Amino acid sequence: MPLTQEQKKQYKSIGHHLKPVLTIKVNILDRESRLAAIAELCKSGKAELVQVIGKMALLYRKNVNVNKQLSNIHRFK
Repeated sequence: MPLTQEQKKQYKSIGHHLKPVLTIKVNILDRESRLAAIAELCKSGKAELVQVIGKMALLYRKNVNVNKQLSNIHRFK
């Protein structure tokens, strides 16, 4: 299910203050290949792309077993 613009806006504001949960360092020189790699990460990780700034991508994947005390989404609502 694609994210709405309102959801993306909310997740951008939440994601701005978070430290990465998973960091994968990949050096891809041209922009088209970088965007293709991000799209493949979204597909393989069953995630939605929220934002790309330069070489940094913010992805969102819904957790089916949410622990509201640990969830960044529930804390920032």
